[in-house]
Amino acid sequence: MVLWVLTSRTSGQSVTQTPSRLAIKEGVAVFINCTYQYSGVAYLYWYVQHSHSEGPQLLLTEYTGKETGDAFFAEHLKADKTFHLRKEAGGLSDSAAYFCAVRDTVEETPDRAA
Repeated sequence: MVLWVLTSRTSGQSVTQTPSRLAIKEGVAVFINCTYQYSGVAYLYWYVQHSHSEGPQLLLTEYTGKETGDAFFAEHLKADKTFHLRKEAGGLSDSAAYFCAVRDTVEETPDRAA
């Protein structure tokens, strides 16, 4: 089984995931590193995209709890700027691409032009 991990970078912030490709045995623990560089307050997300799906699906956020129904969990360690994804025992159904993402707290405000 192979878990695909993709790395992304955007302007003003970066997310690094390692390893970029991970082969595991059924029932063996899964650990995907996510380290980010961002100077503001960051909201963190993990997405998953299975080969049969149309696009990435939200797997978990730092605010939805540390564990999903699929037994994946992640903990945001702000001092270390990490949000590593873990699962105690991987399975064939976990074969997918996993994406770590960061979003800042700055929201666009509507123009108040009269």
